[in-house]
Amino acid sequence: MKNYLLIPLLLAMFLSGCSIFKGFFPPPDEFYLNQYRGYDGMYATYIFGQKLTSIDSVEVTANNAFTIYSGGQAALSSDLNTDFIADFTVSITEGSGARFRFRTTKHTLSEGRELAFVYSTTGSRVEANGTVIATLDTVRALANTPERVIITNWGRKFTIQVGCNIVYYGTSTLPTTEFIITETLPSSTVSLSGIDFIPLHRASEINTPQARAEREVW
Repeated sequence: MKNYLLIPLLLAMFLSGCSIFKGFFPPPDEFYLNQYRGYDGMYATYIFGQKLTSIDSVEVTANNAFTIYSGGQAALSSDLNTDFIADFTVSITEGSGARFRFRTTKHTLSEGRELAFVYSTTGSRVEANGTVIATLDTVRALANTPERVIITNWGRKFTIQVGCNIVYYGTSTLPTTEFIITETLPSSTVSLSGIDFIPLHRASEINTPQARAEREVW
């Protein structure tokens, strides 16, 4: 008799979209990084990811690593963290490089209001609202050579660090957001690993991604 009662209960939980199952069976366009915090001494920030292009264009390869293939784009965010340090280890396995968009959201990309760092084998650059504001010819990625790229946002200030060196320091009136949008340059494949979002300041509860979505104000 107990078994007969258990089956309808489990069915109801599945049909209701109970969040307990979402972490185990996310939609094909969603993924999670740093799910196993505390494993092997790691206490990195839990990060939500969404594939903004075809599901085959982004492949999760480890607990905090994924590969973006040519034409791929993925949005990363951590709940409530608007001022934070985004830390990536970047390896360009094919093509010329990657772009990191920030101070934007996955819903407002088409508006073009953003900052971006382009990390490339032919020289890097910083962009604001689609316009190049700094050319960094000496900051060049080496193919198949992992290098740390660290983007820090706090208030109006931001810095971009490659390896041990801060290669750009700037200010912006664009608001900080929870998001970093990662994408490849044409005909490139890029592996991102060791990913962490280290919070410097947390937003209020009314500015969580869920709250914003409910207000439809992104």
